[in-house]
Amino acid sequence: NLDVICNLGKDNGFTNEVMQGFKPLTKDVVSSPDLLFETKQSNKKWLIDTIASRAAQGKEKLQELFFSKEKIEKGSTIAGELSPYKDKDVLFVGWGRPDPQKGFPTTLEGILDYLKNDSVKPETKEHAKFLIGAGPWGEDAPDWKTIQEQMQEIQGLEGGKYKGNVCYLNGFFSNRIVACADYANITSRYEPCGITPLEA
Repeated sequence: NLDVICNLGKDNGFTNEVMQGFKPLTKDVVSSPDLLFETKQSNKKWLIDTIASRAAQGKEKLQELFFSKEKIEKGSTIAGELSPYKDKDVLFVGWGRPDPQKGFPTTLEGILDYLKNDSVKPETKEHAKFLIGAGPWGEDAPDWKTIQEQMQEIQGLEGGKYKGNVCYLNGFFSNRIVACADYANITSRYEPCGITPLEA
């Protein structure tokens, strides 16, 4: 069952129908570097396009992809979105528990610095996509307030040019989504060796 393999569950929008585009990382896949790379590239395109398709239907539909109705009622939400996949898109993924130790504002600060950097070509910036998640944060958590401010700034850069480049999930994030990623973001403020690098 693909829902079990991707660890996403049946209480959100990752139904068997949606999951048909996802290719699990089986023993055969991970034992062949070429097949592993090909599978991850296919999964990346599937995930980016799935998110973009839901975002085009509205924020509510996008939230339903990742969160159950109960989680949405309890405050799980999404900031940002991803635009449809284009050749040369690179997907950076970051996840962990909602804890100051994990340094999510550091990740977003780095993204902001990158997108504001005039020495990076605009077309290079446009191909960098980021999917980050934890949660759920408490509404009054200082890091959550900072994350929301940073996401607003990203979405407003250059008249909204990069609003489809960064998506933050506040409430749930499956570590199995790393099967769709080119790179993992790990910006812990302090941590000797967390489990996230091992999952990546």
